[in-house]
Amino acid sequence: MQTDKLYFDGGLSVSNTDVEVKTISLLNLQNEDAHEKLFVVSSLEMAQNDSVKIENLGSNNFKLTSYGATKDYDLELNYLSQTELGRFGNVNIELSSNSSQTFIPVWNNITNTQLVVLVDLGTTVLLTIL
Repeated sequence: MQTDKLYFDGGLSVSNTDVEVKTISLLNLQNEDAHEKLFVVSSLEMAQNDSVKIENLGSNNFKLTSYGATKDYDLELNYLSQTELGRFGNVNIELSSNSSQTFIPVWNNITNTQLVVLVDLGTTVLLTIL
């Protein structure tokens, strides 16, 4: 038997207590009056006793936090309104152990702009552009 633990406390946390490595996807949809914003983290492998958290920071930014081993993931952002459709994607992004990444997208121009990511390693904060 396998067990997955989900926690809803200021975001969504997922914990793997099983011996098997699990590959998960996290989807965060913000449906606002004039547009929708979709944030997808996929191909995220979680080892035993590993956990991650995804949370909204206001209506524009997102944060992904690792409470375990270093892992890689794929990222997709989509923006949809009555007049616009935008998409951003990147693969094999590293999420260091016990760190967080804050994503600061320019939603209404997500296809043509670079994605700013603040990487918090505990004692150091780095600025990364995807």
